[in-house]
Amino acid sequence: MSILVKVNDQVDNIDIDSKELEKIFDRAKKPHVRLENWAWYRNCLTGDAVNHPVFGNRFIKTSSVVFIDESTGVAETRNTVYVLGAKVEK
Repeated sequence: MSILVKVNDQVDNIDIDSKELEKIFDRAKKPHVRLENWAWYRNCLTGDAVNHPVFGNRFIKTSSVVFIDESTGVAETRNTVYVLGAKVEK
């Protein structure tokens, strides 16, 4: 599959796998929550949530992480995408 992407007024045609595109759209539907002062706890994350749709602004433990990319600061659970702030080194 090929899609058109516009970045900085330039349109590029890129090839993308349909399953990867589905993941992108699924991720876009989930609430996005900032997670500051985060750390791993088993297969979950803990940290200070900012504007979580259920918990508001407080310390939380996420459900199991299904995807994480520390280099881009994104983590994903089944229901939520977390934008990662500062990591707590233990």
